[in-house]
Amino acid sequence: MASIAQTKANQRNAKKSTGPKTPAGKARVSQNALTHGIYAAIPILPGEDQDKLSQLADNINQAFAPKDAMEVSIVERIIIGTIRQIRLRDAEAAKLRISMSDHVIAERISTIYQHPLMARSKSEHVSDQSEQNYQFYLAVIDEYKNYILKYQPVTLLNIQENAPHIYELITDKPTEYGLSWDEFANDKTNISRALKEINQAAGSFIATNGYYHQAYQFKADMKIASRIPQGDDMALISKYQTQLDTDVYRAMDALRKYRQDKAKIIEGEVME
Repeated sequence: MASIAQTKANQRNAKKSTGPKTPAGKARVSQNALTHGIYAAIPILPGEDQDKLSQLADNINQAFAPKDAMEVSIVERIIIGTIRQIRLRDAEAAKLRISMSDHVIAERISTIYQHPLMARSKSEHVSDQSEQNYQFYLAVIDEYKNYILKYQPVTLLNIQENAPHIYELITDKPTEYGLSWDEFANDKTNISRALKEINQAAGSFIATNGYYHQAYQFKADMKIASRIPQGDDMALISKYQTQLDTDVYRAMDALRKYRQDKAKIIEGEVME
């Protein structure tokens, strides 16, 4: 149980006001309940930065400095409209990122070029690695045509020096044939056989992947074209942006008119 001295001390402390004493301070505190209502009206969606949106609401609230419940309500409309504009911007960016993904780009290219069903591009078909493989086998075919066929018979040393792409592939042939490197290297028949197989495999790869090479060449331009919304997305975003702009500007105009009308009423009361 508290002593008599403690009880009296508590009573003295209770009489001491810890709140603002000036008219301006009291007016500012009186707005606390109103401004808290603004933040309560802002629904935070998954993935959104609550601190960032709260700071935005603070900045707008400070800019318009609402003085009563009606002004707070109008400023709340401005804040929510601005947040919706941010969401629209984020949604537009997300849609553009999706439309620029390799998977979507590949599908669109296949549709534009009317590629056969079995040759329709997928994301891995328009990757940098896929294009590097295509260019590698083009080099193999070029080396076979412009060196191997012109200078047969050739040794492995000749191939290494003048046809490096073919040499990279031919080094796997001894294992494939079940031979040692020396056995393979000293038999021109094995070398000739390996060269023909490599050229055939390269030709087959180029024929099979021609559609994908075409798609890769077109991918960069498709990504540039995808930097702006397309079709229905463009119409929806434009419509929504116009509506949000209208909502915010109407709210700002309503706040201006309300303050003008309130000032006239106060002026009339003073005149009386």
